[in-house]
Amino acid sequence: MSGVRGLFVSVTLSAVIMALHCEADQYPQQWNLTYKWLDRFTVNISWKKPIGLADNSGIKYCMKNIEDDNDEVRVNDKLETIKNLLTEEKHTDSWTYHIWTIGDNSSQSNESVPAMYTIRTLKPRDEVVKDFKCFATTDKMNCSWIPANRSQNLVLSYRIKGRTQEEIQKLNKCDETYSNGERDGCYLHIEPKPKNSFVLVETDTAMMTFNPVIGTNKTPDETLTVVAIFIPIILSACIILSCYCFRRHRAIICPIIPDPSAIFKEMIMNGNSDLKATQTKLYTPVPEPIEPCKITLVSENSPMQQNY
Repeated sequence: MSGVRGLFVSVTLSAVIMALHCEADQYPQQWNLTYKWLDRFTVNISWKKPIGLADNSGIKYCMKNIEDDNDEVRVNDKLETIKNLLTEEKHTDSWTYHIWTIGDNSSQSNESVPAMYTIRTLKPRDEVVKDFKCFATTDKMNCSWIPANRSQNLVLSYRIKGRTQEEIQKLNKCDETYSNGERDGCYLHIEPKPKNSFVLVETDTAMMTFNPVIGTNKTPDETLTVVAIFIPIILSACIILSCYCFRRHRAIICPIIPDPSAIFKEMIMNGNSDLKATQTKLYTPVPEPIEPCKITLVSENSPMQQNY
């Protein structure tokens, strides 16, 4: 009996030692993760060092957006990271990340169990504007949009792209606004470069953040301008000339055609009178003058006969 108890204790101790050995290869999960929005575009994510890690353990921290397959794993040896998160990139106001630790050798056995954290915007995301367009000028951008609800107080702010404190502090409120029919607009005093700026459009209850798409107001080609001006003039002159010629030669172009029914009616009514009238109009030759012919009888004994 004592042999069985000894065997049981030995097996139990072996299992505990093996479990401790396996757990020792995985680092403890980090905890106390917090985040703070530095402005509407940039968030600071920080956490504390997991319990049980020495100061010189050489641990690195990995982070990945689990909702975006294209998001690369970011490795950091600090206890914080700063990210730019825009609602219109994925049309969302929340982002879920996995955060875990790896050792210096980056082997899978040194990875900790990933912790999952969700970051949310300060205001819910909503489509507060539609068809947002920007056109580049010399030193600023002309942006316009269609408000989703004109009864709401709409505020537009912008700044250059970046994550440093200096760049974050350059957030400007758009005050050079205008309205053109159904579209509202504003001039952004910022260098017009692709993906060089952040735009925030918000109301009292919702917001949108994005990189504006920048187009250009190209000067029309002079040839096209000349064509657009002179072609209508030439067409108008041709139409006027055609109308004048038609009115002047209307009798030739569109002669008056008598009504056939009237012709047949007149023929029936007049009958033979038309035929007689036609006969009286036939050509009659003028008689030629004929000189009278005088015949004289000559006897055989006459002097005229003797001469023959």
